[in-house]
Amino acid sequence: MTDYVKSENPKVENVQWDWDSVEIETIQPDAGGIPTGDKYQSLDIEGGFNNITDSNFVLSFGFDNKTLYPNMKHKSITQPLRIGGNLYE
Repeated sequence: MTDYVKSENPKVENVQWDWDSVEIETIQPDAGGIPTGDKYQSLDIEGGFNNITDSNFVLSFGFDNKTLYPNMKHKSITQPLRIGGNLYE
């Protein structure tokens, strides 16, 4: 997980995970507020980076419906890297 976050931005040297933020949520895809497709579950975890107090992002994993475990191959940063609410570039 840490290597993935670091690969998304070469300025990220280290990652801090907020293990208390781990959450499983049900997602309903939509198109402009109109539900489309089947609902699915996502496991989300928040983190920070470079030991910056106001830094944050959210990493999400899709679930494997057969095993009910997060699918490590299907992950994405769903809330981009930010510091104090501003995008980190």
